[in-house]
Formats: sequence, C-alpha cells, structure tokens
Amino acid sequence: MLKKIIRQINQKNKIANPTQGNSSDVFRGTDISILETKVAEEIAIQAEELLDDDYLGSINQVGKNRWELVIIDNNLHYDTTLVLDGGKLKSYDCNCNRFDTQSMCSHVLVSGIAVRKKIDAIRIEKKKGSRDTLKMRSGIKSIQPLLNSLSKTELEDFLTSMSRKSPHFRLLLQARFLEHLNPEHLEGFIEQIFPALQQANQKLPASRINSFIEISNELKVHFKNLLSSHNLIEAYNLAYLHLKKTFYIKHQVTKEHLKLEKLHQELLANFKEIFKMIEAPEYKEFIVGQLVELLSASYISANKREEQELWIMLLLENEGQEFVRDLSNQHLIKSRFNDYESLYFIKTLEILSAPNPEKIIELIIKKDTQETYRIIHILINYKYLKEANLTLQLFYVKKELNHPLSKITIENIEPIAESSDELESTTLDNLFRFRDIFFIDQLIRISGLHDRHIDRIRDQLNTITDLTFKGKVLLKIGHHKDAIALLSEHLTWELLKNFDATLIEIDEKVCLQMYQRVMNNFLGDHFGRHAQDFIKEVFDRVQVLGAQHWLRTLKTRIQKDFPERKFKALA
Repeated sequence: MLKKIIRQINQKNKIANPTQGNSSDVFRGTDISILETKVAEEIAIQAEELLDDDYLGSINQVGKNRWELVIIDNNLHYDTTLVLDGGKLKSYDCNCNRFDTQSMCSHVLVSGIAVRKKIDAIRIEKKKGSRDTLKMRSGIKSIQPLLNSLSKTELEDFLTSMSRKSPHFRLLLQARFLEHLNPEHLEGFIEQIFPALQQANQKLPASRINSFIEISNELKVHFKNLLSSHNLIEAYNLAYLHLKKTFYIKHQVTKEHLKLEKLHQELLANFKEIFKMIEAPEYKEFIVGQLVELLSASYISANKREEQELWIMLLLENEGQEFVRDLSNQHLIKSRFNDYESLYFIKTLEILSAPNPEKIIELIIKKDTQETYRIIHILINYKYLKEANLTLQLFYVKKELNHPLSKITIENIEPIAESSDELESTTLDNLFRFRDIFFIDQLIRISGLHDRHIDRIRDQLNTITDLTFKGKVLLKIGHHKDAIALLSEHLTWELLKNFDATLIEIDEKVCLQMYQRVMNNFLGDHFGRHAQDFIKEVFDRVQVLGAQHWLRTLKTRIQKDFPERKFKALA
C-alpha cells in the first residue's frame, strides 16, 4: 500500500515529514513518477483514500505541458493545475484551503498520479498506432505479388466463395461497384445492408452497426460520382434511400452512436442539397412524394431541428402542402405525435400552410395563450421564411399579445409594405398600453417617425399622468422644450435623476439650473444629517454625469442662499 511505501522510504532516508507552511518551491523539479514518495505521510494517506473513490472529475491537457484537472473530494470539486517540464513539476496549484497553508495537498498528489497514467496511456496508444501502420504497409507490400500472380478465374472463384461465406463481404463488394447494379434493385440492396428488425428496440451486436457504416462509406463515394456526372435523379434516389435507412436505425435501433450520427448528418446534408437541385416539374412531384413517404414513417417526429427542416422543405412545395394540411386535423395530430414539441410544430405548419391571409387570421384567433406563446417562438426560429415573417406580423396585429410576447414578436419582424399601417397602429397602441418607449424605437425601425405618429402620440400623452413616461416620450420624439417645461413644472429630485443624463446633452445650462432649484428646495426644509446626505448624493450624481465643473458653482450657490452657520454644518 502507498502508506507502507512512504514509511519505508522515510525510515531509509531519514526524511522528516514536511511541516506546515512549506513554500510551493519544495516540490518544484520533482519527477511526477516519484511524487508520492516526497510528500508528507498524512497527505499520502488522504490521497490513497481518494484513489479508492471515483476521484477524477475531469482531466484536460492545455497546450504541451499544462494539465487542468477537477478532483472530487467528499462531493466537493477542487480545481488543480500542473505544469510539467520533461516529466518534472514546474509549477502546481489547487484552490483548497490546505494548499493555501501548506503549498501541497492530496488533490495535487492524485492529480500528479492521474497525469502520469494519462501520459503513459497516450504513449502506449502511439506505439500501438505505429505498429498497426507498419503492419498494414507491410501487408500491402506482401500481398501485391500474390495478386499479380493470380488469374482472372482464380480471383473470380475467390470473390464468389467469400461472397457466399460472408454477407458483409458481399455487400461491401456490391457497394464498391454499385454502378453495375440495376437501379431498380437499389432499394432491395439498401434493405439488405440493414434489414428491418422483427421488433422495435431489439438489441443488436455493435458489429451490425459498424458493418452498415463501413458499407455506407462506399455508398457516399458512389453518390459523389453520380453528382459529378450530373446524374441527379439516381443521386437523389440513393440519398433518399440511404437517409431513410439511417433514420430508421437512429429511431428504432440505437439512440446514441457517434459514428452513425455523423454519417446521418452527412446524408441529411446530401439529401437537402440534391432536393434543391432538382427543379424539373416532372421529377419534382416524384421527389416530394418520396419526402412525404419519409415523413409518414411512424417513428419520425418533429421535435428535432433536423426533422423540422424536412417538414419545412415539404411545406415550401405546393405538392406537399396538402399533406401538411391533412396532418393538421386534431385527431391525426394527437394520434401521430405524443410530444409537445412535435405537436406545436405541426400546429405552426398548419398556419403556415393556410391558403391565404384570411385563413391564417382565422387560425390565429382560435389559438389559446399557451399555443400562441409556443407557435410564436417556433416562427421566430424560422423567420427567414417569408411565410413565417408574414405570420408573425399577423399574430402581432390580430392577436392581443402580452408585454413580453409583443416585444419579442415586433423585434423579429421584417416589415412588409402592405401591412405597415396596421403594424404602426399596433405599435403605437402598445406604446401606451405597456408604457414602454421600446415601441417608439420599433416604430422608427419599421417606418420612421412621421408627423401622423407624433400627432397621435401628443394626443395620447394628454391622457397620461405618469410624468416619467411622459417626459421620456417627449424627449424621444424630439420635443425637448415640452419635456423641459414638464420637468420644470413638476420638478423633484427623483424625477430629475430620470432625465439628467439626456438633459445635459440637450441643454447643460438648463440642467444645472434644475440641480440648483432642487438643492434649494430640499435644503430649505431639511437640516443636519438629512441635508448632508442629500448634498453628498447630489455631488456623487454630478460626478457620475461627468460634470465635476458644476461642483464649485453649486457650493457657491449654497453659501449664497443659506446662512453661514448652516453652510458650515453642510461642509
């Protein structure tokens, strides 16, 4: 055990255990291969206990010589850092309390052991990789003379024999030379690569998935060859059948498989690319029909971005909209989709596939608060689509949205000329409904600020009693004199603080005068501590505004307007 080894070495070399307060230089230059023999026995025992537990949270190599680790000790996470120089400690650190006082701790020790194991593992892996590469190269060289000596008949006999013995070999051979396969047999061939299971979620050996991936890599090469030769229909057919199979495996066989997921994403990208490339009407109907067939599979939902984008592709094609509308039937939705993400996405498609704005408005009005919230957020994700943008606008102007939804919706709208009047009107209504000048900024963004807007805003302001909101709106629409008059009439310190930063840019002299008035009003009614605290707050605010040159003027005004005794007390 580690404890016994430490004792033996300490007795042999008569090394006293390090005392508290050691400098972090003590272990600098120590080889990590013997680090456990150099630390105090108490630290070694604590490290031994950690090694028995699941102590390593994470280990990362940063650059060539720096290692950062997270050590778990009694459910607490400690960050350690080791910097090496040729296998020796150059510097080390830990954020635990013991390290602060003793410059060494059990966390640093187990970190050194973990780094040592990691370095050894990397070294072994590199050696193994080098041997495998050498073996492969020597194997290629040794088999070449044999291949050269074989006749065509001998090779044919061998390939025939291997194809009978090994289904994987036969499928790999067919995939390599797929151009010789009759296109009518392609679907059958793809099915042979990974036949449908007799029961869902049936456990399979990993070799089945790996075999599929290996054969798929050959099919990807064939797909590229078809594209380069402009054989789009065959390329599309291969991409479609291949993608359909990976969807099946992902949903019905294995949920998590990194290599399969990478293959699936490549096939998905290929499918989208080739789908957009085919424009001929006589083929468009055919490929849309196949996309409908793919999305009709019971295991395909609409709760992931990759699947949602396929539904959007279908929606953008006239031939696919009818299928989307049929799905929107409430009974069909609930029987097909049992998760909320898919359910709300299909409800969004129902609106997007509506034949005209009147139908969209009819559907929008029927949506309850929860549906409205979810659908708006889905539309925002796809706002680059003109259909989604139009629907967002209709939600904004036809549905009474709450404050957060109104803000996020108008922020994500790209205005369409035909609906500008309704947009402007709704935005002005929201300005006064929510008392939020954010909507003035949006009004400026979507149409600019016209006289007709300003006239309506002025009329509405006459009914408002909120002085802060009223003043901010007047400043925002450029009516500075009216805003200053409003402040002067109702001047208080709290009101002034809401406007001084803007006012100082418009008219610094007027702003200073208002500060003087506020100070005189307050100091006329207050004495002692209250007056001193107020003066301090005013002077601090002046410095925040960057108007330090006011301070002398304000002090002089206090001295002039108040008795000498009170001025001295304030000073």
